[in-house]
Amino acid sequence: NPEQAYTKYYKKFVRIISTLKKVDEKNRTITIGYQDEGKKYDLTIKCNMVKEQKNLSKLETGKEITIIGSVKDFKVATNKQSNRLYISDCFAEQ
Repeated sequence: NPEQAYTKYYKKFVRIISTLKKVDEKNRTITIGYQDEGKKYDLTIKCNMVKEQKNLSKLETGKEITIIGSVKDFKVATNKQSNRLYISDCFAEQ
């Protein structure tokens, strides 16, 4: 249950390994994604990067990335968007 998982991890420090979908250097955010093997569950994760993160321009979309940060918010899927998880104070390593 995505909402129960969000409640469990709200404001907790997490480490996630996934595929980098998008880098927004101007707004200092990255977007990563997760989809289970049966393709029944899809999650988009948006990370607000810390100011100390210097290498945003070197991150490569489509490749595996590890992020760490604090769970900030969760939005349930709609017809147009998958479930969305928001992480703050992120560091990323590729």
